[in-house]
Amino acid sequence: MIIEAKLKGNVSRAAHPYGCREMIKQQIDYVRAQGRFEGPRCCTVLAGN
Repeated sequence: MIIEAKLKGNVSRAAHPYGCREMIKQQIDYVRAQGRFEGPRCCTVLAGN
């Protein structure tokens, strides 16, 4: 079976909801484990991608 990405713009239409949920949980846990950020509170983003 060939698996192809199904994208519409930058949104995937072939992502499994439980897999997405677990990925978000992992990202939240990672950020919480980093501790409090001690840096500038405000910034200007000139270019982002």
